[in-house]
Amino acid sequence: MPAAGAGLHCETNLRKAFAAGGLTRVDPAVLRSTFHLCDTEDAEDAALATSIATWINEALSYMAMGNFPYRSTYILNGDGFLPPFPVRVACESLAEDLTHDDRTEEWLHGLASFAAVYYNYTGSIICNTLSAPVNEESRIVNELWDYQYCSQIFMVLGTQTTPTDMFGNAPWDGDAVARDCAARHGFLPHRRHFADAYGTPADWARSASNIVWSQGEYDPWRGGGVVSSL
Repeated sequence: MPAAGAGLHCETNLRKAFAAGGLTRVDPAVLRSTFHLCDTEDAEDAALATSIATWINEALSYMAMGNFPYRSTYILNGDGFLPPFPVRVACESLAEDLTHDDRTEEWLHGLASFAAVYYNYTGSIICNTLSAPVNEESRIVNELWDYQYCSQIFMVLGTQTTPTDMFGNAPWDGDAVARDCAARHGFLPHRRHFADAYGTPADWARSASNIVWSQGEYDPWRGGGVVSSL
């Protein structure tokens, strides 16, 4: 993250929340208060820390996908703006190392402020619901994307990490994901649709030339793309 212009310790603080499971050691009542959860929030105390970590991770993921050097409505689907380099802005609240036990309160407030750059982009949100999308337009897009994922793309969306990674280990279970798709949409995914319809890098290397792949190093999807010459 520092190489991308974020605060030196932003990754350190997020690692405590993600890979180290630091939120699980905080009283659920403190979590509900610090993260301004609505009275209607139905996440049970036993799962609250994990739900909040996922919620923060989702904010990071979307801001990374919209981490442009100018104000943009792209990741908010036209309903509001994220600031230029929103990840940098969010990381300002986590610039210092807040991972020591005597700074837990500051760490929690820093995480809340980090997520608020995305979820409270209007500055008018009074309380948060962990399962709610950032706005109505995003809810619609999420539903459309989920259908396309299950029907056409069906790519690996898991993490296999090392002890130095910021994110926790979350192996991808294709069979479980396929069953979830069937439960939501009534069909099992065609797992090779994309390769069968559009080919693979090996196919492209044999049959195509002069293709320019535009994938910046800030792009969080870069790892799933073609990053070397074919």
